[in-house]
Amino acid sequence: MRSVLEELYYGNINPGNAFFDQNSDFGKAMKRLSAHEAALNEMLDEPAKSIFSDFLNAHMEINSLTAINKFSYGFKLGMLLAAHVFSNQDDLTENYE
Repeated sequence: MRSVLEELYYGNINPGNAFFDQNSDFGKAMKRLSAHEAALNEMLDEPAKSIFSDFLNAHMEINSLTAINKFSYGFKLGMLLAAHVFSNQDDLTENYE
């Protein structure tokens, strides 16, 4: 069995490709978003479709940059928590003795 770091290195762990339940709140919101996007595209002429497409691409770029930032922050916070726990092992016995 490979370590988590090896699995990450070989691309077997990819948080960006996580699947979601279509019936979850997120899945339902995605369905509404897709339906509204399709409806807007039907209503728009070609120049407006181009602007709307550019808008969606810019929005996706912002979402991607935000996700990267949140992932990095979460990872760093998790490591800080782990470092704190392992550097303060005496804290565990103080509360239970």
